[in-house]
Amino acid sequence: MGACASSKRVPSPLAKDATLEPPSSHFGGPHDDIVNGIAATGCCGEWLSCAEDCSVGLCSWAGCRLLERWHGHEKGVLRVLPMPQLKGAVSASRDTSIRLWRRGSPEAVQVLRGHELAVTALALNGGTGELCSGSRDSYVRLWDLGTAQSLRGRHISRNVVTCMAWIPGERQVLQGSEDLKLRLWDVRTLQPTATLEGNTYFPLACDCAGPYCLTGSNGFDGDGCELRLWDRRKLEQVTVFGGHDQAVVGVAFLHSAGGEGVCAASASKDGSVRVWDLLRGACIAETIVPGGASALATAVADEPHAQLYVGDSSGGMHAYRATGADGADLRLLATATPRA
Repeated sequence: MGACASSKRVPSPLAKDATLEPPSSHFGGPHDDIVNGIAATGCCGEWLSCAEDCSVGLCSWAGCRLLERWHGHEKGVLRVLPMPQLKGAVSASRDTSIRLWRRGSPEAVQVLRGHELAVTALALNGGTGELCSGSRDSYVRLWDLGTAQSLRGRHISRNVVTCMAWIPGERQVLQGSEDLKLRLWDVRTLQPTATLEGNTYFPLACDCAGPYCLTGSNGFDGDGCELRLWDRRKLEQVTVFGGHDQAVVGVAFLHSAGGEGVCAASASKDGSVRVWDLLRGACIAETIVPGGASALATAVADEPHAQLYVGDSSGGMHAYRATGADGADLRLLATATPRA
């Protein structure tokens, strides 16, 4: 297992030339409670977020301003993703609903209902607009966004859904559960086609890139607080990365310079955010978010500065990039401070 040691750094495929940069900027953010989800919008310098304060936010961190703050959910909002068709967002909540938001519209333009318990996961095919959701009711659902109806729903006993990710370029979704299993779903039939097993603590977060899947686990006190890399085509675990002291709440593959190397990032309730060279099995960068990280996402692929977005337990959010000759340091670019 790889562990992050500050005394030794491995050259990173994310390496950038060292430059003198201005101090990080700060601006007032949309949230005053734990950030449960954060995502890139697809527009450079922007992120979406959702929190336990029942709100969804849209910020321009590059412009240091809050663009939208949407209300409508009756309980904490757990997940948010960009919705390109609306130039807005889709969010999922403990109130059992899924809501669609459009820039310039203060209220949700559509509300999807069908789950009986908290909606804990969303996966969106940005090209087609297909949306999958997962819930604590052990259902996975596929939605018709035009009619706001559930096209198909599939219930599997004990499949309490914790996370989801759409596999880029395919009609498949990866889904994690409290039953310790990872399931691959064929969206066309909404049937699980394969199961990956080997977790000792259930996954809280997942991401997909090429043949690989990455998960972060709900461990504690250093036990089970790990990342696992999976090969979904071979249906086997590749390796385990340890080092975090508390639950891993966010994982994401990173866009590497020149396409070289396989890098990923992770965020933990212990406050640490780490960048990993997965092929070398090493942590190559680390920073600490005071109060504990609560959500993580990668910036858009052509983002010239930021590479990571991180939410924290106080309602703050942060944009980072890898700096230094070997990419071994995470540079804070901007912070959205908790709402007063």
